[in-house]
Amino acid sequence: MNLHFVRLNVLGGVERILTELVQRAALCDRKEAAFLLATSVHPFLREAWSEHGCRAYPLKAFAQWFPVPRKPASARDFRARWVARAVRPNRVISWNGINSRFPGIAASASGARLIHYEHGAAWNCSDDQGMRYLAGVDSVVCISLAAKRLLQERWGYKGEVHVLPNVLLPSMLKTAAGGRPDSGGRKIVGAAGRLVPLKGFLSLVPMLRRLLDKGLDVEVRLAGTGPEGPAIRALAEKYNVSDRFVFLGSVGEMSEFYRTLDVFVVPSIREPFGLVALEASAHGLPVIGSDVDGIPEALSEVVGSDVVRPTVPMSDYAQMGSSLRGVPTRVYDPAGDFLTAPRAIDGAELADRVETLLTAGVVVPPMHPSVAASRFFAYADTLKGLLSR
Repeated sequence: MNLHFVRLNVLGGVERILTELVQRAALCDRKEAAFLLATSVHPFLREAWSEHGCRAYPLKAFAQWFPVPRKPASARDFRARWVARAVRPNRVISWNGINSRFPGIAASASGARLIHYEHGAAWNCSDDQGMRYLAGVDSVVCISLAAKRLLQERWGYKGEVHVLPNVLLPSMLKTAAGGRPDSGGRKIVGAAGRLVPLKGFLSLVPMLRRLLDKGLDVEVRLAGTGPEGPAIRALAEKYNVSDRFVFLGSVGEMSEFYRTLDVFVVPSIREPFGLVALEASAHGLPVIGSDVDGIPEALSEVVGSDVVRPTVPMSDYAQMGSSLRGVPTRVYDPAGDFLTAPRAIDGAELADRVETLLTAGVVVPPMHPSVAASRFFAYADTLKGLLSR
C-alpha cells in the first residue's frame, strides 16, 4: 500500500505527469491512497482523478464540514498522522514535496519508507526545511542527473538515488491538421512557458533585435502568461521590436502552436529537465536551449538541437527589467559538474545560433504517437518498480 502526497490545485509538470500515469498506467489506483496538500483540484485534473484516482484524504479538512485550521500547526500534523495510521502504508511517496513537513510526519507515524520524487523543488527550498526533510528520506527518484547532483552537492544527500529522465507524455503529442501555415517567407521563432524570471524570456528581445539587424525576416511568438509579461513587453518596445514580438497568452492546443514555428528556444535560467524541449522536437522542430541544469539531458538525443552557455549575470538581467523573483541562488553546470551562480543567455549569441539553424534548413522528423506511447509505458513500468522498493 502506497500513500501519495500530492498537490493537485496547480497544473505544473509533476501534476501533469502524475495525472497521466493515473489515467494510462494505473499508478496511484483505487488500491492506494492520496493525501491532498491542497483541498481543491485543478479543473483540468479533476475528471482524471475522479474516474481513475485513488482514495483521497485532504490535508485541510476531515470532511467538508470539519476544516483543519492552519494554526496551531499541531492540528494539521495530527491530520497527517491520523491518515497515515488509518491507511497503514508500506511506502509514503512525496511528489516533489521537499517543502512540506507532512510526508515525513506520515512516514514516521506509520513506520513506512519515505520515497521522494524530485521534479525541481530542491532548487528553491529553504536550507533548514530541505535538511530536515531529506534526513528522513529513504530513497529518491530524480527526473535528471542535474537534480541528483543538486541534492548531493547542495543538500549533502547520501541516500539511495535513481535517475529516471522525463519522457514525452502521449497527451502532448497530437497531430495538427494540415502542414505549416504560409508565413510569406518569414521565419518564426517560438518559446513557451510561464512568464516568470526563471524562464529567461527577456533574452528573446535582444535576440530578435540582432536577427532583424542582420536582415532576417523573422518574428518571435511567445506562448504563456505570467508576472514577467509586462517587463518583456516594455523591453520589446525599448528595442523597437514590438511589431515582431507576438504574445499569444495561454494556448489551449500546443500542437497548433508548434505547427506555425521554424525554431523553438528554451532560454531558461533554471530548468530541472526541460520537457517542453522534447515536446517541440517531437513536433518536428529544431531546439536551442540553455546549457544549464537538465536541459542538455533533455536534448541529448534530439536531432537538430543546440545549447548555449549562459553568461549574463543576474545583476545585468535585472537591469533588463526582470524582478528575479524565484531565481535560485545556485544552479547546476552540466559541463563542469558543479553548482554555480545562475546566469542568463546572451541575446546576441542566441541570435547567432538561431540564424545558423534557420539558414542550415535542419529537418527534424516528428515523433510518431506510437513511439511516444511505447516510451511512456516503459517509463511508467520503471517508475512503478522504483516506487515499490
